[in-house]
Amino acid sequence: MRNLLIVLLLTVTLLSCNQSRYDQVYSEQKYNESLNRMSQTDSLSYVFQNEYLSLDSKVIDVFSKDEWIIRDLIIPDRIFLYISDIQCNTCIDQELDMIKKFYKSGEIILLCKYQSERDLKLYLKLNKFEYPSYFIKSEVSSLMERFTSPVYFRLSSEAKPTSVFFASISTPDKSIQYHTLQSNFPRSN
Repeated sequence: MRNLLIVLLLTVTLLSCNQSRYDQVYSEQKYNESLNRMSQTDSLSYVFQNEYLSLDSKVIDVFSKDEWIIRDLIIPDRIFLYISDIQCNTCIDQELDMIKKFYKSGEIILLCKYQSERDLKLYLKLNKFEYPSYFIKSEVSSLMERFTSPVYFRLSSEAKPTSVFFASISTPDKSIQYHTLQSNFPRSN
C-alpha cells in the first residue's frame, strides 16, 4: 500500500512537471509567433520604446533662436514629432498637414535633425508650419537619428518614448487613425 502511494505521488509529480514544461514551451512558441508577425516598424517601435533619451540634449528654437534642453520641453501629454533631412520630404509634408488638422499649437513639438538650420527654417516657413519647432544640436538618441520615417512619440517620466508611431506616405489611413486617437487622448490637468 505504501509503495502504491509513493508510485502514485511520483506519477502525479511527473505529470504536473511535464504539463508545466508543456505550458512554458507553448507560451514561448506563441510569443515567438507573435514576434514573427510583427512588422519591422513594430519591432523598431518596441526597441525605441525601451531606449532612454538624453534629456540634457541641446535644442534651438527654429524661430526665436532660444536655446533649450529637451527636459525643458516635456509637458504631460505633449506629443513630439521627429523629422530629419534623411527622411522622405513628401512624407514629412503629409505629416505637417496632419498636425495642422488634428492639433493645437501647444499639443505637439517638432524635433528636427537637419544639416542646415537655415534650410529647416525655410522649409517650415514654406509649409506655413507655426508650431513649436526645435533644431537638435546634440544627440538625443543614436537610434532616432537613423529613422528614415517621421516618428511621433510622447515621453514618459523615465525619459522613454511611449505612444510611438512611424508615419508612412503609403499608409495615410494609419496616420489618420493615430492622430484621431492622440487628439482624443484624455489630457491631464
